Amino acid sequence: MKAPTFVAAATLTLAVVSAAPQQQPRPTGLIVGHVVDSASGAPVPGAVVMLASTTPAGGFRVATDADGGFLFTGLSAATYTLSVTKPGYGAGAFGQRRPGGEFRLIELADGQRLADVKLLLWKHGSISGAVTDEAGEPVVGVSVRALRWAALAGRRRLVNEGNALTDDRGVYRIASLMPGDYVTMLPATHSTVPVTVYDQYWSDPSNTELRSAIFGALQAITPPGSPQSRQFGEVVLIGAAQGVVPPDPSANGLFLVVPTTFHPGAVTPAQAGTVVLGPGEHKAGADIRLAPALTARVTGTLMGPGGPMSLFPVRLIPRWADDFAGETGVEAASTLTDATGNVTFIGVTPGAYVVRATKVPRPGAVPPGSVAEPSLWAFETVTVGSQDANVRLTLRPGLRVTGRFEFDGTAPRPTAERLRQIPVMIEPVDARPVGTPPAPRPPDSDSTFGTAGVPPGRYFIRIGGPPAGWVMKSVTHEGRDLSETAVELKDDDLTGVVITFTDRPTEIRGRVRGADGAPDDTATVLIFPTDPEAWVDFGLNSGKLRSARADAGSRFTLRVLPGDYYVVAIPEESTPGWRDPKVLEPLSRHATRVRLFAGDAKVVDLTTVR
Repeated sequence: MKAPTFVAAATLTLAVVSAAPQQQPRPTGLIVGHVVDSASGAPVPGAVVMLASTTPAGGFRVATDADGGFLFTGLSAATYTLSVTKPGYGAGAFGQRRPGGEFRLIELADGQRLADVKLLLWKHGSISGAVTDEAGEPVVGVSVRALRWAALAGRRRLVNEGNALTDDRGVYRIASLMPGDYVTMLPATHSTVPVTVYDQYWSDPSNTELRSAIFGALQAITPPGSPQSRQFGEVVLIGAAQGVVPPDPSANGLFLVVPTTFHPGAVTPAQAGTVVLGPGEHKAGADIRLAPALTARVTGTLMGPGGPMSLFPVRLIPRWADDFAGETGVEAASTLTDATGNVTFIGVTPGAYVVRATKVPRPGAVPPGSVAEPSLWAFETVTVGSQDANVRLTLRPGLRVTGRFEFDGTAPRPTAERLRQIPVMIEPVDARPVGTPPAPRPPDSDSTFGTAGVPPGRYFIRIGGPPAGWVMKSVTHEGRDLSETAVELKDDDLTGVVITFTDRPTEIRGRVRGADGAPDDTATVLIFPTDPEAWVDFGLNSGKLRSARADAGSRFTLRVLPGDYYVVAIPEESTPGWRDPKVLEPLSRHATRVRLFAGDAKVVDLTTVR
């Protein structure tokens, strides 16, 4: 490699100097390497390489030369992170072998010279297409999203990865995309506001309570007389389909709207065309053809504990939203209730929907002697055809889990203040968010806990992080182990749950070698249950599906809950989406079976499966 032609810019470190300072030897550690494109192996000039240390705190930053080379000199013995960025690429780091993969630390000894370090960068890809209406005319200024298929709790879900507006030709281009399978979508949410609320807002826009209610339900509100605001009876339709203004209603009061549409002209994700994007690829032709559809109304009432609920946000969500990682941004319609709790959605195209109304208390401390504000929820399913539909919603308190902490071991028991900081979460089995934060506990609570309220459903009881020196041992209720067993919350709270911590973790450790018998520090070790039914609907933070990157000595350690497992080592670059059952099934045929009891510390050496 050519000698780098840049100068490292170091952070300034101040130190207290004694009255009789001694001459310290100048640090002589060195790191030298190259940045290359992951696909072609070509050098990447002009990339910014960052070397950061936490022992002591400090950092350096250099730009790669024409051959992609970089050099750091005069380094002290410390633990470092080494990362690299460049516009048009996904970020890379030392030891990282795939987009978004795990990096490794550099343990640099005094005077050590680390040469031939290779950092990988993954070039972004892009997707483009044109949006046209039913007449083939371009649709200008609308937002198109790129959604990537990913494995979530063992099921395929769509994750939003970016968006772009169409230009004056109706053309969009979504950049900065990593490799994957994508669909593109033009979302359309039709918002309605009761006429009384709409008029009150524009007559008194300084009303903060009303303003907060409106913008808690709608993205925007357009002024009277605007083409995007049209009155239909007792409600005003706001900005249908991102500025795609609906035509005037027909003689019978019905009108056409443009629904959410996927490439090429599908109205559900299952019907959408898939765009397969490789590293650095550009895929054109992901066109979207919009077609207006005849609509109906969905009306109803929303009742609360004290009667009709006014100024309450209500959403209409398509059932196909189950294919998404979350419901945010996929509403077919949104509205506010009026003073008597009436709900009115107009411009609803045929299909199956969920009408949902929720109220989540704001996170924060609960004053002594006070009770946390309850969560409220209401939802009903509705099928819309050519006729109007009606629903009746009744808000109910969210369901909670309460219980106590216990400790099994000799490690110092956490203080009462630390106990209050342990977040206990009710995690949906499908890993899709329910919008409820962990509930704060009163300052005078001891080892008891109570979660926030959630709608009925199947959940896991999990913690956000154990106290120092402890790991979670079990979650039990009336003698039944719920550590990795979902509970069905229906009508009543679940009380008397015991979460036990132990200072004797259950773990498996060992070394990884390649097929040639040499240590393999490029592998990742996976552990997952032998029961295939546990490969789906395991929530977001399962204690039984874990991974660990082999360290510089090819060693690994994994902490899990007791159980029967498969354990296997695979190349790090092969790990994206490994929690997908379609990936786990073939891996299980090459894996080692192991049974772990509580407190076990087993040693298993593995050979990387390629």
